[in-house]
Parts: sequence; C-alpha cells; structure tokens
Amino acid sequence: MNPIEENKQAPLSEEARKIALLYRSVSILLWAIPLYLIFAVQTVFTDDWKVLFLGRLDMIGILPTTCAAAAAMYGMILMKRARVGNHLFQREVGFFVWYLGAITALSPFFYWFSQAPGAQILHIGRYVFSYFGTMVFLLCFVLLYSLIVLSGVVYKLVGICDSALKRNEAGIFMIFNSLVVTMLMLGLLVYHLIVSGVIAFWRLQPLCFYFGPQLHCLFVLGVLVPTAVSVCWLWHVRNQVFQKILKGELELRDVDADAVKPEQSEEISS
Repeated sequence: MNPIEENKQAPLSEEARKIALLYRSVSILLWAIPLYLIFAVQTVFTDDWKVLFLGRLDMIGILPTTCAAAAAMYGMILMKRARVGNHLFQREVGFFVWYLGAITALSPFFYWFSQAPGAQILHIGRYVFSYFGTMVFLLCFVLLYSLIVLSGVVYKLVGICDSALKRNEAGIFMIFNSLVVTMLMLGLLVYHLIVSGVIAFWRLQPLCFYFGPQLHCLFVLGVLVPTAVSVCWLWHVRNQVFQKILKGELELRDVDADAVKPEQSEEISS
C-alpha cells in the first residue's frame, strides 16, 4: 500500500482531534466576531436594505448579522466538541454557545429597527417604549455581556496553549476588557432610560436626541476596543495552536496551570 494512502486511512489520535477542532474553532471566531461588528453597525445605521425591492417582505437585511452570529456559534460548538481544558472551562464554553444562540435569534432586530425604529409602541404604565428599540437595547446588552464571557474564555485559552506568564499578561487585558464593557453597559442602560423618559432630569432627553449620532459613534468606538483586544488574543491563540501542530506537540496544558513557579519568579526578579 502507498504510504500516503496509509497515512490518510490512519485514524487521528484523541490529542490530534482536539487540537484540530480547537484550531478550526478559533479560526472561525477570528472571522465571525469582526464581521458581526461590521455588519451590525452597517445594518443599524442603514435605512435602505431593499435589495430585492420587496418592501416589508424584503428579508435580505437580516442575513449578514444573523449569518455572522451563527458562524460564531458554530465555532464555539466546535470548541465544545474539542473538550479542551477542565470541566469548568467546558461548561463556560457551553454557556457561551447559548449566549451566541440568543444573539443569533435577536440579530434580525438590527435590520427591523433600521427600517422602522419607532414602530410598535409599547405602553408600560406611564412610560412609552419602542418595541424594536427595546429589542435592540436587549440585543446590545447581551452582546456586551458576551464580550465579558468571551474575555474569560480567551484568558483560559491562552493558559491552555501558552505559558503561565503569557496567561497572566492576557489576564491584565481581559480585566481591562471587563471594565470597559461594564462602563458601556451602564452607559447604555442610562441612555435607554433617558430616551424612554424613565429618567426625567433637567434637559437630558433633548440633549440625548440632539447628540444622538455622536453618542452612537462613541458607543461603537467603545465596543471596538474590547472586541479588538479579544480578537488580537484569539490570533495569538491560533498562532500557538498552529505552532504546536507544526512541531507535533499535541499536548495541551491544564487550564488551571497558571501559577508562577518559584524558579520562574527568581528568573523574573533576576
């Protein structure tokens, strides 16, 4: 038998299967996460997606964000199937799959809000809410929280694929990510309450409407920062996994092996 054909027929080992699935999942996330941000911004700020000129039946606009979210969810499903790390990390990955499923289900509201932002008014007590606006607010809130969860996943992935010192460096960036996202979530909540009239203080509501475009741009730039940091570290994880594949080092580190050993601390102090 030809040696090449024999290698093709040889089954992959468990370690090779895990590292191959991990490489595929991280590669998909590297494409899906930035594309989702681009598509979401383009969709929510574009009021004319009528490509097929079908009016209200035109559903082309929901495809970009929904497909990007579905691709990210598929990437996390591959990571879950890889079963890398310990049980806690696998459970965190499983929770993140559910978050991405919720984002996929809510993503069409970006398009529907851009077409009719003030449609379907909801009356809750003495307050008036826009249905599509409220759903976009919930979607953005889930997206921001998913960035915090993603930061934790990336932090542990660095620990799996790289040294403990590199994981500590990634931990600093992920703490920064969490702080930025937390401030964005608070700002988004206050903005939504002011625009909806729940918070009626001084002339904040007219000011929010007047400076709305500028506030939207600041929000997008704020979201771009933790997204870019997470994507950069995902790129680092992908490179580390690729180097392991090239060198034939299929063993992955324990996800909790992040303690700096005494000899390492002596090297740092020296």
